[in-house]
Amino acid sequence: MTYGIPASACFNFPDLETVIAASRPTKSHDALRRTLTARWPAIPWRVAAPWDEFIMDGGVVDQTLTRVADKASSWIRQRVAEADGDYLSVWRQFKGDPSLLRTAFRGSTVWVFAPLGQDAADYVQLAIHQLQEVVLGPLIDGTDRPPPYSIEDLCDGPAALSVDLKPIGDLHYRLRRAVHADSFLAELAAVERQQRMRFVADTSQGPPRHNGATGLSRGRDHRSGS
Repeated sequence: MTYGIPASACFNFPDLETVIAASRPTKSHDALRRTLTARWPAIPWRVAAPWDEFIMDGGVVDQTLTRVADKASSWIRQRVAEADGDYLSVWRQFKGDPSLLRTAFRGSTVWVFAPLGQDAADYVQLAIHQLQEVVLGPLIDGTDRPPPYSIEDLCDGPAALSVDLKPIGDLHYRLRRAVHADSFLAELAAVERQQRMRFVADTSQGPPRHNGATGLSRGRDHRSGS
């Protein structure tokens, strides 16, 4: 996601994605700052350490950790579609199957800021996810949980995560969002202006008009019963 990064910034979202993905995370994230500075030395990049933690849906791997699918929920939905919507048969087929494992991404958000000009709002803010993929366990939980009550329930991962999760691959960065503050504020102002103009146009027409008394049929005299 990006909001109006100006051409004068000399970078775009794909440029940022490529450069950030090539940087290896460190505890201080200073290597990320140095990577961005090396690519765009005229910009004074600043990095704020993450404070949040989150879990993102991962994919499907086999017992050798070979990738089967990038997104577990999409893979399960495809199996349900092949079973003509019978999600319970899919649940019975894969429940506790040790040959297919579900993964997730444990992550946090690193914030990067860079002024592009002299104006207070002329800066870009990057939200960068620091991610580690881990194995959760069987694709579909084989414990004594009751059968799923919907496809969504079937697609949900385990209710509780183990404290000892096996990592897959390396810790890495992934650019999530890039926002140019001035462009974002201008977009908000434009939306507010459109809503205000629509409100003024609606109210200038006055209250809705009613054609005669309500609840009576035309062409019939209710008093005479005819």
